[in-house]
Amino acid sequence: MRLEERLTMPKRKTDPLADRDSYSIDQFCAHNAISRGMFYKLDKAGQAPKCFSVGTRRLISKESAARWRSERERAFDSPPE
Repeated sequence: MRLEERLTMPKRKTDPLADRDSYSIDQFCAHNAISRGMFYKLDKAGQAPKCFSVGTRRLISKESAARWRSERERAFDSPPE
């Protein structure tokens, strides 16, 4: 690829939430493309990621979010009983 082509290529968009250590519920929902309402439905069903509190805020750690995504993938891949 020529230099001119590389300079005119659109830059990749980076996800500013990807480098965080924890997410607010709104940030988690935006990062995972789910609505806040869906988050609370999952929470009521015991399927939301584990949260922790800092003052009055509920946060989700990066590790808990990754574990939740893995669990959702496994649930999707396993056949229904």
